[in-house]
Amino acid sequence: MKLLVKIAVLCAFISLLGFPAKVIAEPLKIVPKEEIKVYAFKKVLETWGSKQWDPFDRIISKESINWTVTDYHYPESKKSSAYGLCGTLIKTHKIDVDGFDVYAQVDWCINYIYERYETPQKAWQFHIKNNWF
Repeated sequence: MKLLVKIAVLCAFISLLGFPAKVIAEPLKIVPKEEIKVYAFKKVLETWGSKQWDPFDRIISKESINWTVTDYHYPESKKSSAYGLCGTLIKTHKIDVDGFDVYAQVDWCINYIYERYETPQKAWQFHIKNNWF
């Protein structure tokens, strides 16, 4: 609750500086990890079937510190643009993070794995060998 109060105060301060209302109008949406995983499980099931859930879960767990990092992974001073659950390199893949919510991150990751590796199992094997995927 304290976080929401801080955000409200910050938004009020920003509005005093004359920033457009759009900047402060959108509420912060925090999606519980369990809800994200349920969505991801359904998408993995639709795309590959249940046998691919474990390797998909391992990839996301590794890339996002157990499904918790849903924004930038590193400070701006670091050269990596890794972002979100899948560690998406937003500069490489030219992704605008506005609207790149956790559901879009899951969808993007599934599409990326499908196009590059075919299955999460193959992506995980590559990840084990190279420490990235």
